[in-house]
Amino acid sequence: MFESISRIINKRADRFSFKREILAVEICRIWPKVLKQLFDEEIAGSTQALSFRDGVLVVRVQHPTLMQELQIENENIIASLNREAKKRVVGKIVYRT
Repeated sequence: MFESISRIINKRADRFSFKREILAVEICRIWPKVLKQLFDEEIAGSTQALSFRDGVLVVRVQHPTLMQELQIENENIIASLNREAKKRVVGKIVYRT
C-alpha cells in the first residue's frame, strides 16, 4: 500500500516540528494567486509576501498608494487567503513599503 507524499510530509512535519514553517511557505506561496484573483497581475506583481508567523502575514508593497488600497480591502484579502488555505490561519496582514 502506498502513502501520498503530502501525507508523509505532514507526518514528518509533526514529528520534527516543521509544521509552522511549512504553513508559512504555503501562505506566502498563495499570496500572489489570491491577489491576482482579487485585483490583477500588475498589483500582484507589485507586492511580495515576506513572512508569516503566528497568524501575521508581512507583505512588501512597492507604492504607498497601493498599500492604502490593500488596507481598504484587507478583510477581503484575509478571507480569501484563509479560503485558499482551507483553514483560518491568517488573522492580520502588515504592509511595508
